[in-house]
Amino acid sequence: WFNEVSISGGNFVLQGSVVSLEKQEMALIKGFIDNLKNDPGFFGDFNNLDLSSVQDKAMGGYNIVDFVLQGALKNK
Repeated sequence: WFNEVSISGGNFVLQGSVVSLEKQEMALIKGFIDNLKNDPGFFGDFNNLDLSSVQDKAMGGYNIVDFVLQGALKNK
């Protein structure tokens, strides 16, 4: 799920969390980023989009991975 999406000064930041009963959190994040990069309607506005932070935490017996994606928007 997404916790925050912001754009400021040409910088894009998406903060989110993922949980997987199959312990595939990192694979889900990678697949999400790959899908964004392969979508020309979305990624065409970016110079780059990178995973900048990943943190594990346990909550209610589940492993949750918080992540941050950052990207630089192209000048129009």
